Amino acid sequence: MLKRIIEKIEARGSWKTALLLFLISAALASLIISQAGGLLAIDARYTMDAADYYTAETFHDNLENLGESGRQTYLFIHLIDYVYIAFSYPFFAVMVYLVSRNLKNYQRYRWFLLLPLGAGVFDLLENIGIDLAIIVWPAKLPLIPFLSGYFTTLKMAILYCVFSLIACLGAYRLIRAAMKAGKILLGGEESD
Repeated sequence: MLKRIIEKIEARGSWKTALLLFLISAALASLIISQAGGLLAIDARYTMDAADYYTAETFHDNLENLGESGRQTYLFIHLIDYVYIAFSYPFFAVMVYLVSRNLKNYQRYRWFLLLPLGAGVFDLLENIGIDLAIIVWPAKLPLIPFLSGYFTTLKMAILYCVFSLIACLGAYRLIRAAMKAGKILLGGEESD
């Protein structure tokens, strides 16, 4: 199954696909960050999605501090976030493919394409946990806040690795292209 996912990313991975996924992700992120253009009101200090980690106590305190309308708004924002997840993590997977596909040992590193999708799974699990806790509020689910904190940490750790991978491989490709262009300009032979 994972091999098929990798093959689909490779088959559909193009700069055109990346641009489309990026534009959709950016529009959705703008909606979330701007709280739907100011139509929604929520104190972002008490949301957990952008944190690196939080404890079960912080989780419950944040939900309490949001108040009833804040918790309902959080649920609505998560509806947008679920769509964002469906576009942004595939964008990162396509970007990893685009910057790594010409590596000499690419076949050995193909599984890196799954890293962004793994972060997406943890983001999805984090959102589901937060949403379940909001739905049953004021009852407190004992395991959900604990797990959601770890899902958030894993999501962010994987995303940091993905960003670093894209940046390093992108820089490598630019340097290689500049070196090739320099050789050609100086009359040298083009080699790989």
